[in-house]
Amino acid sequence: MEVTRTPEFLSLNAEKLQALIESDKLNVSCEKDVFDAVNRWYEYDAAGRQQKLPDLIGSLRLNQLDTDFLLRKVQLLPGCEVLALRAITWTTLPTNRTMVSLKFTTPRKDVRNTSEETILLAIGRSEGDVKIFQYDKAEDEWHKYDDMEYDFSSSEMAFVDDSLIFIGGCSDIKPTNVVKSWNIKTKTWSTLPSMAQPRGWPSVISLNGSIYAIGGWTTIIQRTNSVEIYKPGNGWDFVSSMSTARSGAGAVVLNGKIFVMGGWDGSYQLKSVECYEPSSDSWTQCASMNEGHSLPGVAVSNGCIYILGSEMALSCKTVECYDPQNNKWTKICALRDGRYGIGCVSTDDRLWAVGGIPSNSVSVYNSERDEWIEKKPIPKNGRYSCYVVAKTLFESE
Repeated sequence: MEVTRTPEFLSLNAEKLQALIESDKLNVSCEKDVFDAVNRWYEYDAAGRQQKLPDLIGSLRLNQLDTDFLLRKVQLLPGCEVLALRAITWTTLPTNRTMVSLKFTTPRKDVRNTSEETILLAIGRSEGDVKIFQYDKAEDEWHKYDDMEYDFSSSEMAFVDDSLIFIGGCSDIKPTNVVKSWNIKTKTWSTLPSMAQPRGWPSVISLNGSIYAIGGWTTIIQRTNSVEIYKPGNGWDFVSSMSTARSGAGAVVLNGKIFVMGGWDGSYQLKSVECYEPSSDSWTQCASMNEGHSLPGVAVSNGCIYILGSEMALSCKTVECYDPQNNKWTKICALRDGRYGIGCVSTDDRLWAVGGIPSNSVSVYNSERDEWIEKKPIPKNGRYSCYVVAKTLFESE
């Protein structure tokens, strides 16, 4: 912040300033610091810089500013009225976020790190046995949090608020529509409304307070392309179906859209990728992957989608990266060992690959060197899901 008061900073051209404020790693305490810096730069030559101002303000994390600040400060700047309105809508009407266009919606890295401590949580499933591990970064060690039994194999899960939501799965080789919730704090089960469609190996995504159950298999030989959405208090409803029936596919959220990739159609591992736009309830095709992947690990890291491993080829060590700007998949450094059911998550701007079948390896991807760095293995192999959650969830009240 001292630098922003120097003549050198005030003399920056608009392009250099924009590149600076778009960085996720600015050393600031809050987004108001960045706004003040941009405003100071603008007022240094208001007449000559007014045209560039909306682009610069649009590069701020506007949804991190409170409504009063947006009305008193941002809305009054020339050309920034619409930007202020969008940010206010985002913060006050969360159900309408899919209809709001903001360039950035997550806090900057340093702000995230100081505002709330987080824990990497890994949930492993194997033959009805569920084990939950916490990662201790300082010790590079995994600690068991709890273990339990769950009646259905081939289920998927989402992490919502303070609960793990288990969706679908199979019992005696028959898919089920059962949905159950396990509270992290109280370690207790509750039953949620059942889906309309039984699903084994569905893909599950949490987005804007809702849960999506995507695809899966309905019999040993039949896959479905149907999609259901669960809104708390309203139960399950069908939305538009995918173009391809698939089970065991990877799914992630990027830029407010759901990307579903790979899976199994009953005969082949799929390379195809589809993207769902909630605001229009429509699916579009994306570029296909280089290889087919079923029961893969998937995660978003630094604005790209990563997919790892595959069930149908245990020798598959392939890792692919999707660039949404260029709609292109690229193979990157392969894993040390072939596995599927890998728990993937991005934390501290690094992609993690946790466990899987048949390996309990834990690897972290260094994108600058295109290499995987081995960490302390997780105690048990199995199919994993990973989440970065608030440390306060595990603190007694």
